[in-house]
Amino acid sequence: MPLKNKTYDIGPSDLLPRLKNQGHDADGVARRRAWLEEKTATNFRTCGLFLGGSGAMQAATSRNLIGAAQVPVGVAGPLLVHGEEADGLFYMPMATTEGALIRSYERGAVALTHAGGVQTALQHDENHTVPSFAFEDVAAAKAFAAWLPHRLAEPASGNAGVDEPRRAHEPRLPPVGAARLGGLRILNRRRPGHEHDRQSDG
Repeated sequence: MPLKNKTYDIGPSDLLPRLKNQGHDADGVARRRAWLEEKTATNFRTCGLFLGGSGAMQAATSRNLIGAAQVPVGVAGPLLVHGEEADGLFYMPMATTEGALIRSYERGAVALTHAGGVQTALQHDENHTVPSFAFEDVAAAKAFAAWLPHRLAEPASGNAGVDEPRRAHEPRLPPVGAARLGGLRILNRRRPGHEHDRQSDG
């Protein structure tokens, strides 16, 4: 039985409050949490009891922050690493509720260390995003995959004579497909010399 589409009109009072500097300071977090408590008739006092700073740290890890939840943190190791940046014995804190997972990592790390350690090197610094499209049949999906590279090779309209600013990431756009699905794998590779940056708020 198909589900009936339901609509709900929301107004300004239903939207999350916009606070100065994204509201990442202690006062902003408390105000947003108080707004949510009033809006939902729910007590969020416990998640407001957390250690750690705010400001830059929260800006890098979260949006619309109201607090934090405690997660058990175990440790695995030691792991001997011979890397381009890291060299020596390392212990790995792991936040998880699956205790056996940490024990498995610990045994693997000890075994690798007894065997002489591991060598590491960074070949690519990139993340993957794959928007997908559903087609009527496999043939249409295949045609899409064949058409896409030619379309992407065309210059973008409206940008003639305008130099694009140098970006920290170089996108690569290979098409992907499976059965009646076609997609575009967006691989954002960080350019050498650029620090890690995070997507800004739209």
